[in-house]
This record gives sequence, C-alpha cells and structure tokens, in this order.
Amino acid sequence: SSVEPCSKKGSPSSAGGQPERNKSTGTDCAVQPKLVFSLKGKELDRSVTLYQSILQDQINAGADVILDTQFWRSVHDITFRTAANPEKDDSPENLSNAAISTNDSKTGLMWQALPFFSSLLLGKIPCKLDRSNSLYDILFMLKVLEGLNRYSFHLVSNERNHAFAQGKLTDLDDLKPSVSSVPLQEFVSAKLTDKLEQQMHDPLVLRSRCLPLWCTELMSACPFLFSFEARWKYFQLTAFGSSSMQRGHLIDTSGSNISTERGSPISRKKFKVDRDDILASAAKMMHSYAKSSALLEVEYEEEVGTGLGPTMEFYTLISHEFQKSGLGMWRGELPCEAGTNNAHIGSRTVVAPNGLFPRPWSASVDCASFSEVNRRFHLLGQVLAKAIKDGRILDIPFSKAFYKLILGQELNIYDINSFDPELAMTLMEFKALTCQRKYLESCSTRECQSTSDLSYRGCKIEDLVIDFAVPGYPEYVLSSEGTSDNVSDMTVPLSVAGFAAD
Repeated sequence: SSVEPCSKKGSPSSAGGQPERNKSTGTDCAVQPKLVFSLKGKELDRSVTLYQSILQDQINAGADVILDTQFWRSVHDITFRTAANPEKDDSPENLSNAAISTNDSKTGLMWQALPFFSSLLLGKIPCKLDRSNSLYDILFMLKVLEGLNRYSFHLVSNERNHAFAQGKLTDLDDLKPSVSSVPLQEFVSAKLTDKLEQQMHDPLVLRSRCLPLWCTELMSACPFLFSFEARWKYFQLTAFGSSSMQRGHLIDTSGSNISTERGSPISRKKFKVDRDDILASAAKMMHSYAKSSALLEVEYEEEVGTGLGPTMEFYTLISHEFQKSGLGMWRGELPCEAGTNNAHIGSRTVVAPNGLFPRPWSASVDCASFSEVNRRFHLLGQVLAKAIKDGRILDIPFSKAFYKLILGQELNIYDINSFDPELAMTLMEFKALTCQRKYLESCSTRECQSTSDLSYRGCKIEDLVIDFAVPGYPEYVLSSEGTSDNVSDMTVPLSVAGFAAD
C-alpha cells in the first residue's frame, strides 16, 4: 500500500471513526490524533489495523474472493491530512446523557452509571453495524432483554422504593426484591460461537490478529452472545496474540488445560520460591518478571521438580495467602483483640460467602499501614495479570462489586448487595424512608401525614443511636459536615448518601 497526503478539506472530526467504546477511556480523551487517514475518501477507524481496514473495504465492495493473488499485488492508496482541533461535542448521545443525569433525583437511580440504559433510551447499539439491516433490530432487542435481566435487582428495588414512598407499600420487609434471573447461558448463540471459533483458528487471522468487523463489533456490543470459552480465546488472541493460544494452557470453565497446536518454542523463565514465605517470593518474582512475556515456571527451595505441577501449586498457595486474615485488605477480617495471638489470626482465611471486597480505610489511620496494604493490592494486581497472561488459575473469589471496581465502573447502593446483603437491605430501607420523607414534603399537608411521624420499624431514628461510622469500622467516619454525632431523622439522607459515595 502507498500513503500520500491530501488536502485538509473534509470532516473536522479528529476521531477518525473511533468507536464509542474507546471514547470513554482517559487516554483517548486526553490524547488527540495528529493525523487522520482515509481510504478511497473514507476516514479509517483508528481502533483497527490498516490491513483490517483494507479487508473491510473489499468486503463492502462485494468482492466474491478477497484474499486472492490480485489482492496482494494491488496498491492500496491511503491518504492522510492534519487532524482538526476537537470541537465541543453536542451530539445527541451527550445531550441524552445530560438529560438522563438531570433526572437522577427523581428516579433515585444513577442512570448515567449504567451505560445499558443510555443505549436503550437512544434506541441504538454502541457499534458500527448497519442499522438498516433487520438483524440490527434483533440484536438490539436481545441487548435490551439481557440488560433488563442483568439489572433486574436494581430495577425491582428502585420500583419498590418508590412504591413505599407513595404509600403503596407499608411494610419495610416488602422492599426486599425476589428476583429470578434468567441463566446467562440462555443468551449464548451456539452458531455465532462456532463461527467465531472458526475465524480464530484461521492461520491468517492468528498471524495478523485481524478478525472480521462483525467479530469485534459483536464482541464489544453483545458479548453475552458468545460462550465464556470463546470470549476467553478472543481475549487471548486480541490482547496477547497467537502465541498465547499456542501455549497449550488455555483454561476452560472446569479448570482443565486445553491442548492446542504448538508453534515456535515458547520462552520460559524459572523462579525459585520459598514455600514458607509465598508473598515475599511472589513480590520478588513480579519485580523481576512482571513485564516479561516469558512463561513463568516455579521450583521450590530445597525441593526437586519444576514445570506445570509446582507452578499450578504456587498459584494455589498465593491465592490462599491473599485471603488470609490480618493483611488488612478485605472486609470481614477478624479484628486483633487484646490477648489474642496475631499469628493465629493471620493463619485464618477471611470468611466472605458473597465474595471478597476491599475493607474501608480511614484517612486518620497510620499512613505506613495503609501503604503496606496498598502494596499488597499492587502485588495482587501483578499476580492476577501474570496469571491471565500465562493462562493460570487463581482461586480467589472476588465479589461482583470488586470486579466492577477493577474495570473502573461506578458503584451504587444496589451493588452493596453483592458482598453484604444485610447491610444493603438496611441501607435500602433507610433510603426508602428518605424517599418517603421527600414525597410527603412535596404533598399538601391536608392530604399527607406529618413528616415528623416517620420511624424505622416502630422506633424513632434518634432512639436507634446510629453514628456516622461505617458498620464494623468505627474508625472510618463518613463525611458529616455540620451534623451531630448520631444519625437523626433529618440526617438519614446524609448517612445513606455518604456511605454509598465512600
């Protein structure tokens, strides 16, 4: 292919066809492209390779045979121009998001934190698939159904909250939703999964890492259509290349290894580990090889043997080590009481039946202790990334809310249910009382009772003697500017909002 400059005439957009999913990342928002490339007068998508753009152009042209001899001999002219300065985006998407945000106080649910509802109200899927195709409407309907199924707890809880505020429900016990979600497997398309598997085993795709546009767009907009195994292989191929798929360590849901065709020899690095100090050994290992693309293999000091067995044992041991009480990392850790052997406490495992979630840390706590916990989370992230890269298993049960934090997604009060259902239910009850107070204050005094009659299960809020500290963590006090030490009838909204925000 050849590249030649063109005039600055054209669209002022500097995104170059950048897909919606990339606009949300901090890098793309901060760094604007210097040049915009075009093929046959059409701007190229910066999220795909030049080779894939040329292939897609051939497909759009309706060619019967694409990768023939003529394709490789032809000269594909690519033009470029200087990118214009970005202008303020007044697109319907942003205007709609602003409208959604302004209605948060009325609905009681942070709609802007749920991208699913944004695409639902816009009536479109965030992808570049042809909207005139009848299949687009089918995909949109499937995405709506899957989203409603995924957020069913949020929606039902919010609806009952408003029903309680309006007096349609009078018992706080009725606020607890009973939701039976549809199994995720019901949304998986066997035909699409098989078709994706065929594409990923194509030798040219393996070498170029260029999948057809429908693969990347569907995986981005509707990943629920594919099985977990197919999504895992897609991630390995697009993130790490074909070498990862050829290692023979791709993991299925049962935890066994999937044998694949081996290609060129794989670079391996051996590391000696102290079985009695797994965390320190893991820290040294990550310091040396965290950024290495080599496959790590473990051997233990004063022991014979290396390879897959000892390596898998290491990841099992480090998984258990990260779950021990006394590290200061997780909610539910046992407190260190006077007269208690700290070593004994540190040998226990954190009990988290609903998954692990980070414990809160107050700004008043010793900085050295917090720095140590921060280093442990940094090490956990390195070990997790290396395990994913090498195709190893980590037996650490994270909560759904923690996964959302890892992905940089915003949490709301309903996410607390994923790791502490009892606390979530209590907070939702207090939130319902708050909504009821607002509703009564907006009504005529002749039609509604006095707001001073509000109580929690027959008790006045003041009589409960609730302070502004996080339950179980008295040292972590929520922001209570200008409030008293205990929660009162008037400061319940501050308590609920402060807890959800912190």
